[in-house]
Amino acid sequence: MNAKNTTAALFAAATVLVAPMAYADTPAEAEAKARFEEGNKAWAAGKHEEARLKYVQAYAVLKFPGVLFNLARAEMTVGHDVEAYRLFRDFLKMPQTDLDRSMLARKYYGELAKKVSLVSVSATTPKGTKVIIDGVDAGETPLAEPIVVSAGTHDIVLRYADKEKKSPVSCPLSQTVTVELEVKEDPKVPITPPAEKGEKGSWLVPGVLAGVGVVGLGVGIGLGAASGSATSDGKALAQGGACADLSSAACATAKDKEGSASGLATVSIVGYVAGGAFVAAAVISAVVIAPWRERSKKTSNLWVSPTVGGGAFGGSF
Repeated sequence: MNAKNTTAALFAAATVLVAPMAYADTPAEAEAKARFEEGNKAWAAGKHEEARLKYVQAYAVLKFPGVLFNLARAEMTVGHDVEAYRLFRDFLKMPQTDLDRSMLARKYYGELAKKVSLVSVSATTPKGTKVIIDGVDAGETPLAEPIVVSAGTHDIVLRYADKEKKSPVSCPLSQTVTVELEVKEDPKVPITPPAEKGEKGSWLVPGVLAGVGVVGLGVGIGLGAASGSATSDGKALAQGGACADLSSAACATAKDKEGSASGLATVSIVGYVAGGAFVAAAVISAVVIAPWRERSKKTSNLWVSPTVGGGAFGGSF
């Protein structure tokens, strides 16, 4: 063998060895393919139940359309209509590369639809409601597609939070039955707020005004008495001839008494007027505020201001 032929032979051998290594199946895939081939042999021999079991094992690993088709056909052949319908439905969702196989799957799917019943859940049922059929968990809402069941009566439970609806449901052949869990909100009873307790007005403002008025009147009375006394003393000195000599000390005293009496009288009048004004203000504020009567809560804004010869008050009530 020349060098050229030797090189070609080695290259061919390397290709044979490397290709299987590059595309080698995992142990699980290799085992699944073996089960699939065993299933095909059992099917050809008419051993349909044995073939079904082999296809189940193969499809657990090999999610290929061909494997799923063979499994669905085997389930249908042994009389597992519900499982066969579900599997053919899954098969028809896959990308189809074999037209004849797809047409056959649609034919089987249509035949099986007449042998099963479907259960759907109303769209008004809350999202997340658990669906249990004959004690088996069938999923949660919203369901991607109706649940396939055999024709007949089934115990269906719809469970959402603390709400549950359980009832036997009749499922006729080739029909879709819709079930619903109605969750009503607890009726909201209108809450009547308690009657607002009224409050009585304060005696503070009338009391302060009355107190200032009494003080003013007291000052007026006291200074009035002092003015009267000074006037009497001045007159007594004048009548006694104290001012026969206008430059005498006695005359100066008499005149001081008269001047003091005049000043005291003026302040006394101011005290009377101011005291009377504040007393009047106390009476008016008491009438307006009405501390003895309950009324709704409201902020009073009362102001008091002294003025020349009296006082003034006002505000909102």
